[in-house]
Amino acid sequence: MEEMRAMDRQYGQLSEKVDYRNFMSDYETHLRQVKDLHNDTEQKLVRLEKIVCDLTKKKSRVRNGLEFVVGVMVFVVVVAGLVLMFK
Repeated sequence: MEEMRAMDRQYGQLSEKVDYRNFMSDYETHLRQVKDLHNDTEQKLVRLEKIVCDLTKKKSRVRNGLEFVVGVMVFVVVVAGLVLMFK
């Protein structure tokens, strides 16, 4: 009878150890997945920041080009006005 109780206790302890190992394995798997998702998100964020930076540079070039065109037009109008005034 004592042997059966001892075996039952040993079985219970082993069962708890197996359950704990399974839990830790699942936990480690989920932790690895979360880390992978975090790394993917970080990479996407870096790419997005680079794209935004590139778009900002392109927009500023267009904006500077527009300012240049408007400046030239104002200059031409002023010169044409001066020419017409002294004619």
